[in-house]
Amino acid sequence: MIPVLRTAIAGICVAAASGLEFAAYWRDGVQYQGVSYTITTALLSFCCASALLFLLIRSSLSSSFGFRLAANFLLFAWTVTYAFPYLGELP
Repeated sequence: MIPVLRTAIAGICVAAASGLEFAAYWRDGVQYQGVSYTITTALLSFCCASALLFLLIRSSLSSSFGFRLAANFLLFAWTVTYAFPYLGELP
């Protein structure tokens, strides 16, 4: 139960920080990257967060190592890809 709890706390922190970043830089993302890029990255980030939530619930109901591994992998993959996209002016 403790590994699932640690992953859940990390997921909540990443989700909150990701939401704050999207809220803070949404206007810059639309201006510099375009509406479709900004909406696509936000939707992909939401899908990753939803899949992580599903995996965390599933791994807490069963003691399967595979679900815990998948949840940890998804958390870190989401963090380095779509949780914090660059929404500013490119150099």
